Amino acid sequence: MRKRLPFLFVTGALLTGASACAMTAPAAPQVACTVEGSKHLPPETGGETALCGAIRQAVSDAGHSSARVQVIVRSPSQVSATVTLADGRSLPAVTTATADRNLSSRSVRMLADAISAQLRSVRP
Repeated sequence: MRKRLPFLFVTGALLTGASACAMTAPAAPQVACTVEGSKHLPPETGGETALCGAIRQAVSDAGHSSARVQVIVRSPSQVSATVTLADGRSLPAVTTATADRNLSSRSVRMLADAISAQLRSVRP
């Protein structure tokens, strides 16, 4: 019995610590992302799923818990996004465009980075 006591103590401490961490984890941000004109997205962008995934990450990185983002793909070389905050405020549209080639995964990152920068400038 004496040999099992330290094992039980350590096991109990690990289980207690794991449940405490689970209880304090922050809620995932709620980001509604809609894409209009997704047929214009070149395959190099990763498509609508990659675009919205990058935007959701950008909103989370900026410290906002919820937002609505409407993305409009105007052509294979231009995309814009408008963010509406949880309190109803709409931010100015952010646009990424290329002059000499189609949009790519880099373009998606640039759009997400611009959204993140814009969100950092406003209070959640």
